[in-house]
Amino acid sequence: MTKSIRLVLFLFILSVVTLISAIAIAAPRAQEYTGTRWEYLTVSFFLDSKETIVSAPTEDEDATVQTALDDLGPMNISSAILMNTVGARGWELVQIERLEGETRFNNYTFKRPIIE
Repeated sequence: MTKSIRLVLFLFILSVVTLISAIAIAAPRAQEYTGTRWEYLTVSFFLDSKETIVSAPTEDEDATVQTALDDLGPMNISSAILMNTVGARGWELVQIERLEGETRFNNYTFKRPIIE
């Protein structure tokens, strides 16, 4: 091979290696999830009996919310009072689901950020 062909071949290989290196450096890296993590609370509110069942992420939170609702008395609980009582503990409403069958009830789902 002549010197000029070797030089062209060398420059071509150098260009390809440089291009591959630039692509590898610019490629996005897998990142750890840094968004907000949430915990959820569900309150089932039975429309006929006005009873509530609380399902919270911890037993302490479950008991605290259930006690707060029980203290109001079953006949005094409305959707607004339920949301204000739970909202005062930092929970925000995510979904209301109405279920009807033998028993009519609403499921209220709340969330709040997990503080680590």
